[in-house]
Amino acid sequence: MHKPAQKPKQYMLMLQRLRERRSAKLMTRRGGIAAKGTSEYMHNLAAGKHTHNKGISFKAAIIIAVASITLIIGIPALTIMLTEADIEHIQLEIDPDAFVVQLHRSKTDTIENLPLEQYIRGVIAAEMPADFQLEALKAQALAARTYFINKWSRNTGPISDDYRIDQAYLSDAELKLRWGGTYIENSNKINQAINETQGMILTYNNAPIEAFFFSTSNGYTENSEDVWSSEIPYLRSVESPWDTISPKFQETKIIPISEVHDKLLLTVPVTAWSGQDSIPRMAAIKRSNGKRIIEMVIGDQKFTGREIREKLGLNSTHFTVAIKNNDMHFTTFGYGHGVGMSQWGAEAMARDGKTATQITKYFYQGVDIQPYTEVSSLKLKLQQTFASN
Repeated sequence: MHKPAQKPKQYMLMLQRLRERRSAKLMTRRGGIAAKGTSEYMHNLAAGKHTHNKGISFKAAIIIAVASITLIIGIPALTIMLTEADIEHIQLEIDPDAFVVQLHRSKTDTIENLPLEQYIRGVIAAEMPADFQLEALKAQALAARTYFINKWSRNTGPISDDYRIDQAYLSDAELKLRWGGTYIENSNKINQAINETQGMILTYNNAPIEAFFFSTSNGYTENSEDVWSSEIPYLRSVESPWDTISPKFQETKIIPISEVHDKLLLTVPVTAWSGQDSIPRMAAIKRSNGKRIIEMVIGDQKFTGREIREKLGLNSTHFTVAIKNNDMHFTTFGYGHGVGMSQWGAEAMARDGKTATQITKYFYQGVDIQPYTEVSSLKLKLQQTFASN
């Protein structure tokens, strides 16, 4: 850790004064007064009015105006700079013996070589809010590291930063732009989560798991075979009743009936929904253990819940439909595919005092946590990788 150098007494007094001014009400009150005074003076100046009758010289008034503007603009920025300079930095611990991640940057179509834990840092920052609980961030670190190691064990090609393909990733420069004045605080928290789980992954039968994760459940996670084709023993449907805290738990999307027809290629005419004819049948005919729609009929056509979700851009496959005038109102519950760890579920569990170990072992049934360097199924490939570096 880097410890700030001892500050002179005068500097510390100034820093204390600046901190006292950080109160939102105080800054608003001071800013309002300064802005009002400056505005009145500039208005009078523009109107050709003089301020000498108030006992203030023209030159003094200009100085006051400039000083007021500087005070309004400068103090918040200076306060942030001085305060962050006073925060201890938690350095990311990079294992010198860890292998290098080849990352494909989709926007620039380039390859970057990164130490494993630095890559994991960028994934956590992109995939989970930095203000989540530390134990939730640690659970995300375990899942993200496991996801990468699992893919690397089957394919040595670059991993993508496109979340639709692999895991999202943000560079340090991108994080500074995103976080601004909270950059050091957020970095410290994520670095701590990575340091406390360094090199650890989730395994099942001594092999890295498919560590899928998603934003928000509808109250349950999904069995893998209800979303994809294969049944995976550790990706079982479990209750996740805590996800109601997520801002994405319930959402209504309004889509014109004509647009639904075009995107789903419905054969039933648009006029059938307007009341001129009887409204066609529209019902879920098969649901998963997680209450999501597996199959649905609209008129005489059958669709998968996943197909409807993807074509209409819905948050999840658990939804209800209501017809109002010329629109369809789709109310969704949850956000994401529903398989593996719910990130908002992890956050709620962490708020309740659960550890990263408890969180991951709940969402990934029957798994173990161990260093990837000690997983027997990986040792040969690790040896080959290190020998070639």
